[in-house]
Amino acid sequence: TFSGAGSERMRITNNGRIGIGTNNPQSLSDIQGTSTLGTMGAEMISASADRTFASANNWTYNTGWTRNSASSTASTTASGAGTLTLANGFLSSAPSVGNIYQISFDVYSFATGTLQVSFGSATSLINFGNVFRSTQSQVVVITAQGSGALTFTPSSSWLGTITNISLKQVT
Repeated sequence: TFSGAGSERMRITNNGRIGIGTNNPQSLSDIQGTSTLGTMGAEMISASADRTFASANNWTYNTGWTRNSASSTASTTASGAGTLTLANGFLSSAPSVGNIYQISFDVYSFATGTLQVSFGSATSLINFGNVFRSTQSQVVVITAQGSGALTFTPSSSWLGTITNISLKQVT
């Protein structure tokens, strides 16, 4: 923990989660409080199994994606995998045009390529120019342009796993 003026200000938990303004962070980076810059809202993915893939969940696994309950991940199994999608009905609320959202997740990359993250009909592209062969935390900030679901789409060459997904609105 880190303190200032006699009060705890930040905490790093044993599982690597960082909390600012909270002593119980719920995602890799959990910032709470008021600021002129923005405040992180509550977790929007309603079921914990939808965040970790630990058990049967509500994701749609299109061609080339599988759920591995032993490692609590979703994995691409072959080049050219389709989309991995969580419908808006499994969120606390659907995206709203103009709102800003933070999507964080852990990824383990087996092959170079890109991974497109989409939410609210807006996308962000992550380029994996190197094969990490270790877990990397990723954070994407998206301004919603529509009502599109949370979707992960790999390029034709990218292979890897995803877990610990968090979706929060920034206000």
